[in-house]
Amino acid sequence: MDSASPTARSPIRQIPPTAIVEGWEVSSFRSSARLRLSDLTPYSKTLVHRETRELADRLPARLGDVRRTNSELIAAIGPTEWMIIGPPRRAGARFESIGEADKGSIDATYLYALVCLIGDDARRVLEKICAIDLSDSVMSDDSAVRSSIAQVHATIIRRDVAQDRSYLLLCDRSYGQYLFDCLMDAGSEFGISVDGYANVTNGAT
Repeated sequence: MDSASPTARSPIRQIPPTAIVEGWEVSSFRSSARLRLSDLTPYSKTLVHRETRELADRLPARLGDVRRTNSELIAAIGPTEWMIIGPPRRAGARFESIGEADKGSIDATYLYALVCLIGDDARRVLEKICAIDLSDSVMSDDSAVRSSIAQVHATIIRRDVAQDRSYLLLCDRSYGQYLFDCLMDAGSEFGISVDGYANVTNGAT
């Protein structure tokens, strides 16, 4: 977005102070809590819906697999469907994973809300409102699954950061605030805190 473009906003309320990052209003609030929930909705999201040899060596081959590059995270969320997530980018920029071979891909940045739940108790929080097995033997680091969280259809991507267990949760934009509130409520007994966008940008993918 250029300086004349309107500010983009997440469906999730931002805790002040706020800042503008690549045209998005984000929270600069910082938390040092052991369990944190952050809004990463401004991150770019691209859906690839086709089977093509051009992309075979750049995208995860098996359903549920997740691959990381220097700046992107690529999750195989369907038999011939991938979600690519990366830092906010200006209009027209391309993901390195698909490059010029992105005909037929969909820019889904404004269609989905994206939050990050990070901390040792993240699994316990999700297990309160999600019925799937999140044990390491079933859902290890760098894996993805579609499920229902608090009755909202969502994609769960486990993406640990350093020694911290971490999940990216992707849902329809219209349910973003509801899902955020449900996670905060489920995490209250574990001392969950909202963490600002600026505190998790580095290493988010």
